[in-house]
Amino acid sequence: MNYGYDEDGFYPELNSEDESERYPVHLYHHVVTQVDISGKRILEVGSGRGGGASYIVRYLNPALVHGIDISESAVELCNEIPQAENLSFGEGDSENIPFEDETFDVVLNEIMFKI
Repeated sequence: MNYGYDEDGFYPELNSEDESERYPVHLYHHVVTQVDISGKRILEVGSGRGGGASYIVRYLNPALVHGIDISESAVELCNEIPQAENLSFGEGDSENIPFEDETFDVVLNEIMFKI
């Protein structure tokens, strides 16, 4: 569950359609911008409804983002919504990630990341 992030002076510029999710977006922005992800391949583990992955694709210029979630219904919801060409979702488990090593440059889990 992403309850958001707030810090004095931290106020990334957002499009008007993203304002209703400002504080959850803050958490993604704060975590992901600790490194340059431009052009990188990103795996989000526990992508939920896909809002964070969508934000990353639309604002931070990665090569691609693939979200995995253990919830079949969450993945189905994400796949029903039209997405950017470089954004995809599938079922997956954090304890058994369904990809070969070095498939991604960055692995993100809402508040943690590894490069």
